Order: sequence, then C-alpha cells, then structure tokens
Amino acid sequence: MEECVRHLMDEMAANGFKNEYTLAYQSRVGPVQWLKPYTDVMIPQLAEEGVRDLVVVPISFVSDHIETLEEID
Repeated sequence: MEECVRHLMDEMAANGFKNEYTLAYQSRVGPVQWLKPYTDVMIPQLAEEGVRDLVVVPISFVSDHIETLEEID
C-alpha cells in the first residue's frame, strides 16, 4: 500500500497536483496490534494539527466493507 500511494502521489505531482498526504490503516479488530498509524487515531490528530479539509480514500478496498463504512463514518 505504501508503494502504491507513493506512486499515485508522484503521478498526481507530475500532473500539477501537489497535496500533502497521510497513509493510515484500518481493519484492526480488538486489542490486536495492526499497521500504524490507525485511521481512527490519525483523523483527530490531523484536526488538532489544524487540518480543516480532508479527503479519505479507502485505497485498498475495491468495494465497501463494514470496517470501511464504520471507520470513515
């Protein structure tokens, strides 16, 4: 996913779109450690840092999944 996002952002930059981005992970269930940073932790952190406009793109899912709907809502 990290490589995919870097590639997409490089392509966007090559076409004149230069946006900051943060890659965060979802799908953790219960107390089990998962890839970090967690989406549900990162969004409030970005808000605290002054981010007021945000687009969340569930890049690794090709269809809606319950965890995507739950965390993005």
